[in-house]
Amino acid sequence: MIALALGQGKVALWNFQAAQREGLLSGFDHAIGWVAYTPDGQLACAERSSTVNEPCGVYLCRDGQRLRLG
Repeated sequence: MIALALGQGKVALWNFQAAQREGLLSGFDHAIGWVAYTPDGQLACAERSSTVNEPCGVYLCRDGQRLRLG
């Protein structure tokens, strides 16, 4: 499974073996700047913003659930 950071606050989950989208995470406040998998399989997502004073979140995602870390 590959996670692709998209604009408009979305992350696509792409099954590269089947060549099809397996899921879409949405509802983030900002565009996603980076994604990475942790060693235990959780997806980490970080928002980005072009505004200096606007806070962005960092999330752990698993099974369609998002946990905002900060």
